[in-house]
Amino acid sequence: MAEALDVNLPYLQRIEGGRENLTVRSLARLAHVLGVRVGALFEAPVDLTVRGPGRPRRPRATAAAPTDASPAVEGDPATAATRRPGK
Repeated sequence: MAEALDVNLPYLQRIEGGRENLTVRSLARLAHVLGVRVGALFEAPVDLTVRGPGRPRRPRATAAAPTDASPAVEGDPATAATRRPGK
């Protein structure tokens, strides 16, 4: 994208992160690269979900708690606390 807009990558990253504004030239090139009118970049989005600045965060991976259907594995610390003594 930076190459298509004829800007350097750090500048584009600052724009994406909300730390820098586009120049009018870059704005026109962006519209051209995306195949939209410049005015379309200022129209309200169809999806009105409010997001914070920057990239969306990836959901954290969480270890699934063992269920009655999942067997406890000997020596597995994740299942050690769920095993009953003598089982």
